[in-house]
Amino acid sequence: MPLRLKIVSHHKNSVGENHTREFIGCGGTIGRSLANDWALPDARRYLSARHAMIDCKGTIFYLFDTSRNGVFLNGSALPIGKGSSKKLKDGDLIRMADYEFLVRITIDKRLTLSEGMRDSVVRAQLVEEDTSKEIPMLAEDGVSEPTLDDVIDVAKSADNRGSANNTHRQNRPR
Repeated sequence: MPLRLKIVSHHKNSVGENHTREFIGCGGTIGRSLANDWALPDARRYLSARHAMIDCKGTIFYLFDTSRNGVFLNGSALPIGKGSSKKLKDGDLIRMADYEFLVRITIDKRLTLSEGMRDSVVRAQLVEEDTSKEIPMLAEDGVSEPTLDDVIDVAKSADNRGSANNTHRQNRPR
């Protein structure tokens, strides 16, 4: 059951094809930082680096306010409040800085599993197959993890070589 946010304010044109984002059972973050699941441009910096978070519990999506300037739901003059959350419904309108988003929640009737299983199954179905090739770094035969004793032995032998070299240099005629 995905939640889709669509930018409906004038920013829709400035972000191009990035005007809609879908969040699944594992949720995601929204803000101006590139570390977010949905990074949005904001030259005036009204959006926080991490402005909001979407979370999903069972089949219910929640919007968490993690910002300084607030997240507003359905035209409210009061923000949700930093650290607080609100349950999202299909058709809700979210405002963050100059951005306005329309909430669309799609219920997939094909999923008939129990509520506890639904999120993990949906997540597993959405994970793309890893087609990368594994490159072996070292043959594992005969290779063991170094221990603290190995490190100490290496340090001692380096120290002894250093002492021998210094002694050897001191005995040389000039």
